[in-house]
Amino acid sequence: MPNKAANIVTKYGERYADNLLSGIVFTALLVTLSTLFGIPLYWIATSFIVLVHSRHDLSQSAPLALVAMLVTFLVTQSLIAVIPFIALMLAADIYKKYGSIMLSFELLIVLAMLSVIIIHIFFPDISSWWLERFAPIKKLVLNEKTIEPKQVEDVFNGLSRLATGLAAMSAIYSAMLGLVIGLLWNALIKSSDKIYTELLNAKMGLIIPIISLFGIAAWLLKYNWMVDIAPIVFGSLALYGVYVLLCVSWYLFKKPVWIYIMTILSLFLLMMSDIFKIFIVLLAVTDYFADWREIFKRVSVDT
Repeated sequence: MPNKAANIVTKYGERYADNLLSGIVFTALLVTLSTLFGIPLYWIATSFIVLVHSRHDLSQSAPLALVAMLVTFLVTQSLIAVIPFIALMLAADIYKKYGSIMLSFELLIVLAMLSVIIIHIFFPDISSWWLERFAPIKKLVLNEKTIEPKQVEDVFNGLSRLATGLAAMSAIYSAMLGLVIGLLWNALIKSSDKIYTELLNAKMGLIIPIISLFGIAAWLLKYNWMVDIAPIVFGSLALYGVYVLLCVSWYLFKKPVWIYIMTILSLFLLMMSDIFKIFIVLLAVTDYFADWREIFKRVSVDT
């Protein structure tokens, strides 16, 4: 980051993070602009909440999160829209207590899977509820008359079985991105390199083979609750796989530009290539046994 931009981020981040009233106003403004006008400031708001939590505690960060949730709910009229902020606070608090990004990620995965299972226990016909939410969108698609009605029905029926898991997975993605950006922001203010070392070496544990078994079971058994946790399983593995790939890229090339290139390339290929999706998931699963970063670290040293 250029020095001038870094100085601005550091100066105003520290000023607003250390003043509760300023922090509340700043958060409310960012979330309002993001949700009401579609201005992409959501990630700044979530990372700012993490910054405040890192520098202080819940007494300072919780009011910001509550304001963000209130503004989001008032604008969207949806309780689902506030779930990412709950996940964010959980991730930030776990990190503050235990100092582990991967522990935050793993506990969010477990909580998300348990939440989906509990929802299916109490609301076994949750897919019908989602179909009602999707009805206006489905009507628009049908009115276009570019797709066969049966295909539209099949797509929305399939999506309704995955929707709860997709919502949970999006909350995890949002929370982890906000957590990492917030921690990097705090490191910039403190002029500390500790977070970079942690990001390069953070590794998921036994949860990888466990959720992989859940993924296989969901694919084979097709029970409603298992199908609904599939987005959490494969979404988590995909996120971790891309993360491992970025770390390997750093050890091989040692230049930040390659991180940006690989990030853009990975996102593009994840959208366009099924083969790359399989590769990324396999990379995540096998990292539990192989530790690819350590292997490529040794290769880079030898060369």
